[in-house]
Amino acid sequence: MDIRQMQDKIKNDRELILNCNYNERDFKFTEVEGFATIITGARRIGKTSFMKLFGKKLINDGLNPDKICYLSFFTSEDLSFPFSLIQEAYYGLYPNFSKDKDVYFILDEVQGIKNWKGGIAYLLEMHPCHVIVTGSSAKYLSTDIATELRGRSLQWKFYPLSFHEFLLFNSIAVNNEKTYSEEERALLSHWFSIYMERSSYPALALNSEVEIKKMALNSYYDLVFSRDLIDRFEISKSSMLRALLRRLIKNSGSPYTIRKLVNTLKSMGYSTSIELVSEYIKMILDTSFFIEVPIFGTEKQQERNDRKLYVIDHQMAILFKEFGENTGTIIEHIVLMAIKRSTNYNISYYRTKNNYECDFLVYDEERSIKALIQVTDNWDEAKEREIRAMIATLEETGLKKGLIIAFNSFETIEHEGKKIDVVPAWRFALNAKYYIEDR
Repeated sequence: MDIRQMQDKIKNDRELILNCNYNERDFKFTEVEGFATIITGARRIGKTSFMKLFGKKLINDGLNPDKICYLSFFTSEDLSFPFSLIQEAYYGLYPNFSKDKDVYFILDEVQGIKNWKGGIAYLLEMHPCHVIVTGSSAKYLSTDIATELRGRSLQWKFYPLSFHEFLLFNSIAVNNEKTYSEEERALLSHWFSIYMERSSYPALALNSEVEIKKMALNSYYDLVFSRDLIDRFEISKSSMLRALLRRLIKNSGSPYTIRKLVNTLKSMGYSTSIELVSEYIKMILDTSFFIEVPIFGTEKQQERNDRKLYVIDHQMAILFKEFGENTGTIIEHIVLMAIKRSTNYNISYYRTKNNYECDFLVYDEERSIKALIQVTDNWDEAKEREIRAMIATLEETGLKKGLIIAFNSFETIEHEGKKIDVVPAWRFALNAKYYIEDR
């Protein structure tokens, strides 16, 4: 690609912004002068659509369209050109903007361009512009770029559709109140069931066909495997990695240890080791396809105990389930993602001395616990067990309040100075931040 071809691409890709017509997302990020904004997340969750809408909003708010250099490299065949070609082409078209602080470089799937990390650092050094970068690999767009930019980048995580966004996609208006009328409760409960049945991937929000959903989820799984793992890391033992990835999805949300995974793979006929499986787990986490939840404790305690991996979409989590009721698994994944979207807190699970388990313990950087959250899909059946586990967790952590997320139950339980709020899953999904910060 030469400079004229790049200038053509700059103009052509800008038309993608002007002509886009996508649904709004709740995602927010803050720009800081002199810092590149890095938006990372798994594939197919809507980053490209969001950035087009962001560019269009800038224009609608009065920004000159020529001050936006939006470039998408998702489908580009030739990425062998140096990053410097982008700024040369843009400022060649608009030399008067060289010192303009209102210029936006919005670069989608930039990691394939030659010397892109150094190119962004040079761009920030030479021009007082905004630089927003999106990509699918946590490794390429957090670890690498943070090192290359030497503290001049801020990273924001992008996730699939929240329940609120899912409602907007389906043209369902919802207020931001904490109280709802009987009619609103019935409507939201109904649509939450639909959200559970479909997926948090944007392309599936309006599709009720079960077979289409399964085909799409399988294609997303294949994409992560082939593009983010095999191609990116040049894996040789691809069949074993596929077996491992499938196993982790199938057991999403369940405790695992590297040793158990090694033994499972060996029983399937693969020759492997703790070191190799550990390395594969790191690669899998770099795809942003899973969220890791360790036990609450010191680093040594976390190393000694099982960890959990949750896939980012609740329907993906049950894609390879062979039988059984999966409502509990689905709700647990939705609750976790609601916590991730609405707060910047850390998330662990908690195990009491008597081996009771609390699904999610939410805490800040000073290890101050913000919330204890238990999840169940059948409150009437599990009530006694869940209360017992929550009380034991409250006693050991010293907290006075706990939260149990049930499928569609709403009540408050008082026990020896401790309070347990039981909240419907749809209500927590809409107001997760409120329930966490109200603890």
